[in-house]
Amino acid sequence: MRILTPTRLLRVFVFSMAGALFAAACQADDHAAVFKAKLDAYHYFEPNLALPLPARVQTMPDESLQSIIAFDRSIGIANTDYKPRTATPADIALFAEYVALLPKHYQTVLSNKLMAVHFVDNFAGAGLTDWYVDQRGEVYYYMILNSALLTESLDDWLTYRENSYFTQAPESYRVRVRTGTEYKALLYGLLHEGGHIVDYEGNVSPYLDPVHKKKINAGETSDFTGGIWQSHKTPVDEYDFKNRDRLNVYGIFSDKPLVPAEELPGMFTQLARTPFVSFYAGTAWHEDFADLVTYYHVEKKLGGEVVVELLRDDRIVDSLLPAKRGLDGVRLKILKDLY
Repeated sequence: MRILTPTRLLRVFVFSMAGALFAAACQADDHAAVFKAKLDAYHYFEPNLALPLPARVQTMPDESLQSIIAFDRSIGIANTDYKPRTATPADIALFAEYVALLPKHYQTVLSNKLMAVHFVDNFAGAGLTDWYVDQRGEVYYYMILNSALLTESLDDWLTYRENSYFTQAPESYRVRVRTGTEYKALLYGLLHEGGHIVDYEGNVSPYLDPVHKKKINAGETSDFTGGIWQSHKTPVDEYDFKNRDRLNVYGIFSDKPLVPAEELPGMFTQLARTPFVSFYAGTAWHEDFADLVTYYHVEKKLGGEVVVELLRDDRIVDSLLPAKRGLDGVRLKILKDLY
């Protein structure tokens, strides 16, 4: 997931003037202007809140898509051949089926707060979630999901993601993720991206971006992050691992080199000594929560078993069972409260 911040990323689902305002605000780091743009966007999508969640899956407006393409090019994302997907009846049915599989708290929060979902072909990454705000300061959300999540399997997508940071060669090390399920990757998209919304709503992490931090006057720790994270993207020394801050998720940034695959064995051993269920979970505290919920739910509630394997020449060299790690009382309670 790519969190949107006023100093780094522009993600606008609004037209013309609101988009221009948000762009200028991002450049100036003008929080008041950012909130004004988010309020304009809220008003545009407000009628969607009266619709059931599957009806909020809508084709992305062209101006919004072009804005995203232009900005992604400007920040060095290699692939920007994005195309809006108009959801088919089968897409909507799968979305509805998978929403029904989510934790009950997710379903409630998404029904109340998720304003729009857009599928985009060739999107750089699995998805993106950001927030809008109403005139009272209440926060609402929108989501982009990569159309590939509708057809790729959950196992293949997680495997692809965890290998995307590394160089690939026929005889090099690689990671394989198996969940013991037949679900499509859309389940991952909804659990992970929805996890960011649940996180935001419940202040599980201290904050998700600079504007959010300012809005809630957040500190640098919470029950979830205490003793594990020292800041937003830096774990405590005990849980750091080699190349963690070099990970280029999905390899989307053309100027950020991939980690040599020969580094994988050492990193895999280090990962097993952390509370993180994946390499991606170790990149930021909000990714830690979103991936933890995803793996926990697949295994504890949907009958799967998550196995992460280190392979060389298709032989298993090492493996770990991330969802079976002992959770301390605080983290386990946070997960159980989702049900």
